[in-house]
Amino acid sequence: MILAAPQAAFAHPGGHAAGDAVSSLWLGVLHPLTGLDHLCTIMLVGFLAWQPGGRALYLLPAAFVAMMVAGGALGASGVPLSVAEAGIALSMFVLGAMVALGIRLPTTLAAAVIGLFAVFHGQAHGAEMPETAVGLAFGLGFTLATLGLLGAGIGLGFTVSASADPGKPERYEPRAARWPARAPCCSMVGSRLNLSLSDWRAGEECRDTRLLDTCRD
Repeated sequence: MILAAPQAAFAHPGGHAAGDAVSSLWLGVLHPLTGLDHLCTIMLVGFLAWQPGGRALYLLPAAFVAMMVAGGALGASGVPLSVAEAGIALSMFVLGAMVALGIRLPTTLAAAVIGLFAVFHGQAHGAEMPETAVGLAFGLGFTLATLGLLGAGIGLGFTVSASADPGKPERYEPRAARWPARAPCCSMVGSRLNLSLSDWRAGEECRDTRLLDTCRD
């Protein structure tokens, strides 16, 4: 049972029969959702897209989906990729390390790396498609599921950020990091307050001196 557990985690519903478009669509949706390797990798891509924000928020998911569809066409056409399983495992390791260590590559380079990994995932989708399945419906199914998981990964990033700092949900910035930027402003305000206080004291002294001179006269 223990030995069978890892295999079950990476299993897919490719063995089921699918003779119509609806069944093929459903099996395509299930394929990324029932494989822990695909599910974790796709959500990691979404989280990595959220981290830098900006162009990466749509460029990284687009690169993954586009190259996954290309890989799916290769797999469905019977083009073998001998390193596909190793590439899928490597994608989980590399993307997981990037998230855990906070590694941020340039957006273009990150899109290239993610696109390369997506080819392996897409090839696995296409190669494990049931022979009786409708290809377009199956491909549409795993594409829709992938888009949903990418959105979940991005949403997870925003949720983590909002939990860390409810007042600034878009990006979390530690409070200690804000003080160096505010220090010059605080110093300027403090110096102006000291200057105003000195002027007030000097004015009071002058007024007292004039009153004293008036009394003497």
